[in-house]
Amino acid sequence: QTAIAVSLNGRTECVIGMIDKEKDSAALTVNVLQEAMKIKTYMLTGDNIRTASVIARDIGIPPENIIAGVLPEGKVDCVNRLQQEGLCVAMIGDGVNDSPA
Repeated sequence: QTAIAVSLNGRTECVIGMIDKEKDSAALTVNVLQEAMKIKTYMLTGDNIRTASVIARDIGIPPENIIAGVLPEGKVDCVNRLQQEGLCVAMIGDGVNDSPA
């Protein structure tokens, strides 16, 4: 959860609360990948570890498979590192900035 304070002329006018929410199908998708297909899943995100941990828990990604705080340009390096460890990697992104990875 994130709180954003909106101020005008040094006076707080309102506070807006925001929360990251996973897609409805995310938990099912992760479950099918892990259980039916025996594919190891990771979360690679620019979000902080606290936010990433909550989302990962909700969709079934193990805490040890969370890579958080990664800028878009760093995602390519993370994918390369996983590949160097011998993993076959498929990347699913949610935006244009994920396309290089």
